[in-house]
Amino acid sequence: MKAGNLDRRVRIERELELVDAYGTTSRTSSPVVTVWAQLITASTDEILAGNVEASSTVVVFRIRWRDDVRLDDHVIYNGQSFNIVGMKELGRRDGLELRVEAKP
Repeated sequence: MKAGNLDRRVRIERELELVDAYGTTSRTSSPVVTVWAQLITASTDEILAGNVEASSTVVVFRIRWRDDVRLDDHVIYNGQSFNIVGMKELGRRDGLELRVEAKP
């Protein structure tokens, strides 16, 4: 993974459920990490093959390997929030490919 390709700044967040002193629960997002990423859009072949819904915004971010990213996390890029719908290890823990879909 070339450092020059990692030209986008993304924040990975995790949704937490908090309980106050009265037992009331509330949900909030907490930053996990901010990293440099490479932005790749879904290919036309993937859309035509039916692997991607044409009406949704599907993007792939490639980041350096991290073991603290989970499928239930979400990615914030340019003020837009994306759900992680798939992850793939690149090489032998060289990188991580995050397939994300824009939140409705």
